Amino acid sequence: MTVTGVPVFLGKHVRAIHFGETERIFVALDFGRSDRNGFPEQSPSRYLAKRGIGTLSIMLSENSWYLTPENDALRHALDAHCRGARDVRAMGVSMGGFGAVLLSKALHLKKALLISPQYSIFRSRAPWDRRRNRISAKFSEAWDDLDQGVKPDLSGMMIYDPRRRPDVHHIRALGRVLPDMKIAAVPFGGHPAHVNLVGRSGFRLLIDLLHNDGSMTTWLNDYRRKERENNAVYLRGMTDYLDLREQRKLRE
Repeated sequence: MTVTGVPVFLGKHVRAIHFGETERIFVALDFGRSDRNGFPEQSPSRYLAKRGIGTLSIMLSENSWYLTPENDALRHALDAHCRGARDVRAMGVSMGGFGAVLLSKALHLKKALLISPQYSIFRSRAPWDRRRNRISAKFSEAWDDLDQGVKPDLSGMMIYDPRRRPDVHHIRALGRVLPDMKIAAVPFGGHPAHVNLVGRSGFRLLIDLLHNDGSMTTWLNDYRRKERENNAVYLRGMTDYLDLREQRKLRE
């Protein structure tokens, strides 16, 4: 069955389409795609629709980190669309996490789950991320106005793998502009940090985490402790780490 959405913003670089209910909104933000060929298909979360939650899908024509000349117009459209909603929540993965913060004020976000998000891709703001610094040459640094676009009282949680140094620095920088966001480390989680935690097919667990009003940190820590005993990636990573630590001790 085809579900027709309501256009909120239709640009050359970014599109926002709404599906379903407008009082409670889940914002689905595009992420980096190695096989990108223009805009991906946009569709609602049928799982959330059954719970009376609409989907606002924001998609990109390229892996642009939401850095486009259309941002002012996009924010105006998002603000007008979301201003009257009772509850707006978002989940963003890596590039999508950056987009969630960049647009958080315009989206009137109440809560977000950000998985391995970036603070910036520009060297002047994120010199620790050399790979993305090279990518940033394609975009205007003037579009990176995250500090002005952020909703400072945004709540929720940021998840990251502490063994990935660029991700650590991004989380620390974001923590300074998002003081109400909880931070949870997922060792050997990978990038993005949910890949080795719930797998790529485990988004329903994360959507539940975002929309339940209990402690996100408690849920995540309990889930991680339970799952890691049978997680081959975690066990292999921890074994390698302990072996390396033992070798260092022997050399001392």
